Amino acid sequence: ELAMTTYRQALDAAQNEGDTALIGLVQQYMGMLLMEQYSFDEAIEMLHQSAATTKDDPVMLSYSNSGIGRAYFIIDSIDKSLHHFQKAVEYAEQSADSNVMSVAYQNIGAIYNAIGNYDEALNYIRLSLKYNNEEKEIPRYHLNLAYIFLDMKINDSSSYYENILKQELDSIDDKTLKVAINYFLYNKAMTENNIDSAFHYYRTFAEMDMEL
Repeated sequence: ELAMTTYRQALDAAQNEGDTALIGLVQQYMGMLLMEQYSFDEAIEMLHQSAATTKDDPVMLSYSNSGIGRAYFIIDSIDKSLHHFQKAVEYAEQSADSNVMSVAYQNIGAIYNAIGNYDEALNYIRLSLKYNNEEKEIPRYHLNLAYIFLDMKINDSSSYYENILKQELDSIDDKTLKVAINYFLYNKAMTENNIDSAFHYYRTFAEMDMEL
C-alpha cells in the first residue's frame, strides 16, 4: 500500500510536469506491483495505459507488452500471452537495443518451453544468448537449455549442460539462480535414478530456499 501510494505521488508529479516518459515508467511499475499482488486484471489495464502513454518508445512498449504477456500466462490465457510476448519481440527489434532484444527473446523462449514448443523455445533462447551482454547471466541460459533438452528427452545435450552447470555452480553469486540450478540437478538425478545425488542436490536446494 505504501509503495502504491508513493507511485501515485510520483505519477501526479510526472503528470504535472507533462513528462510522458516518466508517466509511462511509473504506470509500468504500478502494473508490475499489482501483478505481484495477484491483481491481474488491474495489472493488465495499468500496463496497457503505460503502453498507450509511451506509444512512440519501442523499448517501453517491449517491456509493457512483456508484462502483459506474463500476466496472461499466469491466468492461463496462453494465446493472449503469446500475442503480447510476440509484440514485445517486435518492439524490441524495432529498438535495435541488444539488451532489450535479449530480454524479449528470453521471455518468449521461456513461454514456449513452458507450453512444450521446444523448437521455438530453443530458437529464441539461442537468439537471446546471441544478444546477451551480461557475462553473469550465461549460467541462466545454460539452465534454460538444460531444462529444454531434459524435457525433449535428448539426454546427451541435457547432460552436457548439466556438467557445465556443475562447474559453474560455485562461482555463481546469484543465490536465486543457485537455488534453481540445484533444483534442476535434483530433477536430473531423479530421472537417472541416482538417489544419492538427488538427495544431495535437493537438500542443498531446500536449505538455500529456506534461507532466501
